[in-house]
Amino acid sequence: WTNDPKSYTYAWQRCAADGTGCSAIAGETRANHVLTVADVGYTLRGAVTATNTEGSVAAVSAPTAVIAAFLPQLRSIGPIVGTLQVPQMLQAYRSDWLTTPDTRVTYQWQRCDLAGSNCVDITGARNQSYRLQTADARSRLRVIHTATNPDGSTTVATPVTGAILPAAPGVMVTPRLASVGRADVGKTVTLTPARWNPATEITTKTLELWRCSPRCVSLPTNGAGSYVLIDADAGALIRGSETAVGPGGTTVSWAAAWLGPVHSPAMATYSFAVGGVTRSLTTSTGVVLARATVGTRGAVASRASASRSVSVTLRRSAHAPRGSRLRAWACVAKPATAAKTPCTKAVWLTRQSTLRLAVPKGQRVSVVVVRKKRR
Repeated sequence: WTNDPKSYTYAWQRCAADGTGCSAIAGETRANHVLTVADVGYTLRGAVTATNTEGSVAAVSAPTAVIAAFLPQLRSIGPIVGTLQVPQMLQAYRSDWLTTPDTRVTYQWQRCDLAGSNCVDITGARNQSYRLQTADARSRLRVIHTATNPDGSTTVATPVTGAILPAAPGVMVTPRLASVGRADVGKTVTLTPARWNPATEITTKTLELWRCSPRCVSLPTNGAGSYVLIDADAGALIRGSETAVGPGGTTVSWAAAWLGPVHSPAMATYSFAVGGVTRSLTTSTGVVLARATVGTRGAVASRASASRSVSVTLRRSAHAPRGSRLRAWACVAKPATAAKTPCTKAVWLTRQSTLRLAVPKGQRVSVVVVRKKRR
């Protein structure tokens, strides 16, 4: 422009594809124009009016090319991540699109057969995350991504996942381990089976009883739910489990209660409160095998709750039978169901031995001494 324009105004016009029949676009009075779906199939031109003290002059640009629709274009499809087993959660990551800022992306999960074909929508599964259901077992999944802007929509499908595994066997009620009265050698302990979730597939179930003295070993019951306690069980804790196996995996359910220590004439045991208590450990026939003192050594961290570090000092009694060796260990009196090592390692009792273990606050300590004959 010449002659020193003092101001400029702008107007945009929409024209036919050949550049004729132009008309002003209402409200478009800025130097730039954001294309809308109404512009598709038309050409545009801009008008600039310059004004100085002598008046105004307008200039009009040549028409643009015909405005084309700009549908969302896929750059890369977002993957599906997660464990392919009921009832795990899967996540569909957002895809990368070349598109306009006003684009909206939606998702639809589909269930396909094992060949990855015949895919159908899963009702209500329209979020990026999806929790696998029983109906998904032995199928494959995919996600339909639909990107929509004012010009239209583009739909793409992810590759199908691998085959979905059924859920591992699920337990509703854990098995129950019990005995009539105190657990003594010669008595029978009984393991009542667990109750399993009928919605999970189970091919085999096996009952198992364990002797923990202190290391837990499986007892030879051949899957029976009952067992007669023998001399080798003296002083041990007894626990029970049931194992269910299915196409989705293996689940072990433990009985909540442990039984024991198992009593016999060859052993002595006492359940101590923590804190400097000393007591003689005497067999059922009145023979003193040892004296034990249980004291605390401060606090240690525990996942379930605060625990105390406990020290058990054992002294062999001068009245212990000659020709025998004494095997000793200590356990948390009532171990939690999930406890893996509620007992110390067993030691051969000399003149004096010390055992250490972590005991949850409020729990007692069972100290066990068992008489073993020399070979």
